[in-house]
Amino acid sequence: MAGMSGLTSSPVLPRMTFKNESMTLTRDGITFVITSCGRPELLARTIDSFVAHNTYPIARYILIEDSGDRDMLDFIERRFGDLFDTVLFNEPRLGQIRSVDRAYAQVDTPYIFHCEDDYEFFRSGFMEDSLSVLKHDPGAITVWLRNLWEGNRHKFEERIRYTDDNVMYRRVLPKTSRNHTWYGFTFNPSLRRLADYERIKPFNDVGHELEINYAYHELGFYGVTLEEGAARDVGRGHHVPDVGESFIQRIRAELRRRRRARRERRAHR
Repeated sequence: MAGMSGLTSSPVLPRMTFKNESMTLTRDGITFVITSCGRPELLARTIDSFVAHNTYPIARYILIEDSGDRDMLDFIERRFGDLFDTVLFNEPRLGQIRSVDRAYAQVDTPYIFHCEDDYEFFRSGFMEDSLSVLKHDPGAITVWLRNLWEGNRHKFEERIRYTDDNVMYRRVLPKTSRNHTWYGFTFNPSLRRLADYERIKPFNDVGHELEINYAYHELGFYGVTLEEGAARDVGRGHHVPDVGESFIQRIRAELRRRRRARRERRAHR
C-alpha cells in the first residue's frame, strides 16, 4: 500500500491486451487479485487452472508476493509475465492482511475475485454464477467455490436459493469453535464487492480474518456458497506461517496437518 515503509519499488509487468478493455469501468468489471508466498508449484497450479476454466473477461490481473524471495519474483516474471498487469513484491514481508490491503489499493473495478495460491479450479462458469449471486443477494459478502462437503466443517442452510438467472446457492450457517464464531467471510477464492471492502478498510485496522468476519457480521453480512463447487484446496500440508504468527499457532497448524494425514491414511487402508 502506498506510504508503507520498508517496501521496494514494485515491478509492473507488461499489460495484456483485452478484447474489452472498457470492462475496468463498467458496472460488472472484475479484478483478479491473488496473494502468494513462496510456493511456486502451488501458485502455478492455481493460476493455470483458473485461466483454463474462467470464461469471464477479467479487467486486471494483480499478484502480490509476500515471501521476500527474489527467486520467487523471478519465477513469477518468467512464468506469468504476459498475464499479470501488476505484480507487487513485499520486501520485507508484510503478512497476509497488509498484503491484501496493498493489493486492493490497486483495484478500480466494482468487483474483486480474491484468490489464494493453493487452489485448483475444475469447472467453468463459476465467475458468472458468483456475479449473479452478488447481484441478487446484497447481504452476501463472499461467494464460496468449494464443494459443500469440503467446507472446513461449516454447515449450510438446507434451503437452496435461486438467483434471477437460476443459479443455485446456499447461505453459510455460523460455525462456533471454542470461543469464537465464523459467519462466512473468507480469503478463500471468492468474488466480493469493492464497495464492501471500502466500508471497513483497511483490513489491517480491523484485525485478522476472524476479526474481519465479526466486523462484516455486525454490518449484517453473511457468506454464501454455490451449490455446484468449482475449486478445491490443494495446499494442505504446505502451510506458510504468517508474519507475527506465534510459535503456539505454528504448533497447532502442524498438529492439524498431522491429524489430517492420519485420517487420510486410515481412509485409504
